[in-house]
Amino acid sequence: RVIVHAADLSNPVLPTERARDWAYRAVLEFHNQAELEKKEGLPFAPFMEPHPDNVLELAKLQIGFVSFVVKPYWLALTQILPRLQHRVDQLEENLVYWNKTKEEALAKAEADKP
Repeated sequence: RVIVHAADLSNPVLPTERARDWAYRAVLEFHNQAELEKKEGLPFAPFMEPHPDNVLELAKLQIGFVSFVVKPYWLALTQILPRLQHRVDQLEENLVYWNKTKEEALAKAEADKP
């Protein structure tokens, strides 16, 4: 069970380009689900509403997900399976990427203000 769950949470431990692509796909799926739920008059989770083309929201969502869900799980997993430490190292690189992306999006939004 532990390994299967790790596989479910493996997108953020992939190389950055692949992790970014999978994050986009997952957030697009969330967005589409939220749009359908709104259309049907159903409640939806607010984090699922932004489209992944909104780079700032995508980055913020990934930072939260990785920091509070994925990282603690994978850190615990490496205590049992230390040979997976390189995946946690990649996760850390991906967090740097998402934080940089967030800062760039914030700077762009500030520069675009009238």
